[in-house]
Amino acid sequence: NPVIPAEKTGEFKQLLRQILKGEEFLGLELRCRRKDGSLIDVSLSAAPMHDAAGHLSGAMGVFEDISARKRTEQALRESEARFRALFENVSDMALLADEGFRITSVTPSIRNLLGFSVEDAIGQELWNVFGADDLQPSTDETAAALAEPGAKVHVTARLTDAGGSPRWVDVTLVNLLHDPTVGSYAGSLRDITAERLAAERLAAQESLLGIASASAGWVAGPSTCRPGG
Repeated sequence: NPVIPAEKTGEFKQLLRQILKGEEFLGLELRCRRKDGSLIDVSLSAAPMHDAAGHLSGAMGVFEDISARKRTEQALRESEARFRALFENVSDMALLADEGFRITSVTPSIRNLLGFSVEDAIGQELWNVFGADDLQPSTDETAAALAEPGAKVHVTARLTDAGGSPRWVDVTLVNLLHDPTVGSYAGSLRDITAERLAAERLAAQESLLGIASASAGWVAGPSTCRPGG
């Protein structure tokens, strides 16, 4: 059959038997070949026809070109696959949260970053799930800064990992609640613990050097004593 693809022949014959019984069918999706050899996606619907006496006299079929819809669906599947690959393999931690800042999705990298599983985080309030404290800006300030659609804010926070150790993270949050394809706050967390500790050690060393310099200046300062004689 030049219209019905070979792989759909069995299904089509079954539908023809339905029509002979007086039943209709809707939306059989087919990929057909045009006369010029190009392929086209169509949706076939058919219904029985009856004569004045009510006897089956034939069938009426309608082909609808659904090529544009199928291309859109394929593009969406490919986009979702790319996003899933990125989301599941990113080294930093990424997450989505609802309007109440409850985590709805998080990357598996949470295990490497904080020692928690994905299941530990889902449904938890963002700032509470990891024992976050010392937030800069505060949670109220962050929420206010994210009030407008598309708003972005950077937060530094100290979290507690699964082993009870403190971890400093740099958090970026974007308000995408208005975006129908996302409908969430989107966030990323980068571990800056090593940088933070290095900065603290440097500050401590500079403080000690300052104290040592002040002490050395006091010990070796100009003497007011005069030789006797």
